[in-house]
Amino acid sequence: MPVKAAFQGWLLIVLLVLVSVYDIRKRMIPDQLQIAIACLAALNDSWITLLGIFGALPYLCVVYVSDDGIGGGDIKLAAAIGMVLGLPASILASLIGLFLFLLFGVAYRAVRKRKGRLALPLGPFLAAGTITAYFIR
Repeated sequence: MPVKAAFQGWLLIVLLVLVSVYDIRKRMIPDQLQIAIACLAALNDSWITLLGIFGALPYLCVVYVSDDGIGGGDIKLAAAIGMVLGLPASILASLIGLFLFLLFGVAYRAVRKRKGRLALPLGPFLAAGTITAYFIR
């Protein structure tokens, strides 16, 4: 792995850990962290990866279709991640993250035997999917 890509990956992991901790504790993702992640796109070798911002469109569509569920921070995080990863890898990151989110939600409901609406932070799951997709690509 080239030095620039390793540096970008290391910074991405640090920022995503901060996003995860903050989202778990406060149920929000600070704009500063999302901007810092988006700035990592400057380390990419090609501008075409910036098209990964369109990886956030499915999240945006969910907001318009449902009343609640995905917050603005999650949408901005998906866009920032997409700018770093590029479109194909950002879709992979979303698929992995949402799959982990689904597994956790089902297991949590089964163990806690909770009924009704369950509010879980999406940031940590998107972070896990992003880290996985970053090193797969």
